[in-house]
Amino acid sequence: MTQPEPTSPWSATTNTPGWDALFLALLVCAVLIINSFAEATLPNLVQDELRHPLLGALLPALGAAAMGTPSPRPGDPLGLFLNATTLGLLLGYFVVDLGLNGRVRRRGKWLLLVGILLTTVFLPTGKLILLRQGSGPASYTHDGGVIQRLTTMRAFVLDGPGLGAVREVPAPEPAPGEALVAVERVGVCGTDAELFSGHMAYLHQGHASFPLRPGHEWCGRVTGVGPGVDPAWVGRRVMGDTMLGCGTCHRCRRGRQHVCERRTEVGVRGGRHGALAELIAVPAGSLHALPDTVDPLLGALVEPAGNALRAARAADAGPDDRVLVAGPGTIGLLTALFLRAGGAEVHLVGVTAASLAFARSLGFDRTWEPATLPALAFDAVVDATNAADLPALALDRVEPGGRVVLIGLAGQPSGIDTRTLAFKDVTAVGILSASPALADTVRALADGVIDPRPLVAATVGLDQTAAVLRGERPAGAGPGPKIHIDPRRAPG
Repeated sequence: MTQPEPTSPWSATTNTPGWDALFLALLVCAVLIINSFAEATLPNLVQDELRHPLLGALLPALGAAAMGTPSPRPGDPLGLFLNATTLGLLLGYFVVDLGLNGRVRRRGKWLLLVGILLTTVFLPTGKLILLRQGSGPASYTHDGGVIQRLTTMRAFVLDGPGLGAVREVPAPEPAPGEALVAVERVGVCGTDAELFSGHMAYLHQGHASFPLRPGHEWCGRVTGVGPGVDPAWVGRRVMGDTMLGCGTCHRCRRGRQHVCERRTEVGVRGGRHGALAELIAVPAGSLHALPDTVDPLLGALVEPAGNALRAARAADAGPDDRVLVAGPGTIGLLTALFLRAGGAEVHLVGVTAASLAFARSLGFDRTWEPATLPALAFDAVVDATNAADLPALALDRVEPGGRVVLIGLAGQPSGIDTRTLAFKDVTAVGILSASPALADTVRALADGVIDPRPLVAATVGLDQTAAVLRGERPAGAGPGPKIHIDPRRAPG
């Protein structure tokens, strides 16, 4: 008696849905195994891109339910293409299996199987291998759903006093505990100008040296994280603290990392690269998430506004208090805005007609030059200048029992008569950084407590950084004191 030949999915004459079900089950297992490999080995952004073609290719809804992963985003063309292609091939597989017989059926199923394996396994795996190969550091950015592997990036580099240019430099990789951020906006600060000119004190104290990469007022989007960092950071818009303490000393343990003796400062001190670049790697613990209401312009103002918020709080002024702010630059104006929001009567004193006119455009009617400053008693005086004689003037004009807040830094020592400080029972407060107030500042800007947008006169590309640091005003710039840099802008 002749034994029947065993059937298989490749039989020329027999349709066998059971074998096809087994084949599909094995394919799903292969997809899940490769996805697990991606989870364990790839940066988070790459994992996100690979999940779509791997899990979503077969059944997007099943993949979402099983792994907590959404189906492809509208902006993910690779995932959409692979998913649509695979679903089309699967449909063709069953059409051929049920509608054809003979050699055509067998060959058709072979061809369709190859196509399915390419779109669900081999193409994503090949992409994984390509992304992980190559020499030197590699970083990943997200552009319209497509992964770009970067071995170099554009960054502004200072080689010496007055010597700065945009260069191609190795792209950073996030170290353990770090996050990689694609920079959206950077504010140019007076500290950056002092580094550019070579006058910055750190350069002469051994805390900084050329070459260096400045930029510490910044915001951006997290594109990857190093080992030990919560992957939930990926995709979030953030700004970062400038002051990075050692984390172990007495000051750091008390939450005062901004005065740590061994601290580094982003773009300023200790060789920590700044944000005037396409990418920056920073400790994840220094990040502050930005809500949607804090756009890139406001995000890059969080750091200076944090300094100003601390200065305003140190003045301890309320609705019945009169406060004098010396220096209507970025910090002085931000401080004045916070003081006014708290109900204080705010006066500003400055030395240029343009800066005082701009202050008046913000609604500050009590603006004075030093020679015209009225003989009023001030409950608090905030020095936001670089003038060495201002602290003494502040002490002279503050009311007994009042407060003097010192946030400006002069190029030479300032002198005050400590006998006057004692006899007037004045509290003097120094402000070094925004660190203790960053979270509150993000909330204040998100809630619209102040509107600092008019302070930004212009936003230019990375290639104009040197000109801005030389003091040149961009064409079409407004009257505000702050210039922003967008590293994403194309040169020219």
